[in-house]
Amino acid sequence: MIEHMFDKLADAAVVDAMTAAARAQNADCARELAAIGELYARRAPADDAERFSWAVDGHENVVAEVAAALRISRGRARGRLRYAIALRERLPRVAEVFARGDIDFRLMAALVTRTELVDDDEVIAKIDAAV
Repeated sequence: MIEHMFDKLADAAVVDAMTAAARAQNADCARELAAIGELYARRAPADDAERFSWAVDGHENVVAEVAAALRISRGRARGRLRYAIALRERLPRVAEVFARGDIDFRLMAALVTRTELVDDDEVIAKIDAAV
C-alpha cells in the first residue's frame, strides 16, 4: 500500500525519492511539450500566408488536436503549444535542461515569457546558452 511504501527507508532516502519523483515529473512534462512541438512541426503549414482568412488554420488545428489528446481546454492547449514552440524554435538549450528534469515547469514558463519580446536570433541564442 502507498502509506507503507517508505516505511523501510531512512529519512535521506525518502528525500531522495521525493527529488527523483520531481525530476521525473519535470522530464515527463518536457517530453509532453517536445511531442506537442513535433506535432506542430508536422501539422502546421510552413506558409500560412494564403490561409489568413480561414476560420481554422494549421495552428488552431494543432491546438484542437492537443486539447483532445490531453483532455484539456483549448485555452490550456494553446498555452502548452506556445511553450512547445518556444522551446523547440527559440530555446533549445532550455528544453534540454527541462528534459533532464533540472528545472520545473514554472521556471521554464518564466524563461519563455521573459524572452518572448526578444526578436534578434543572435541575442536569443546568447540568452538560451547563458540560461
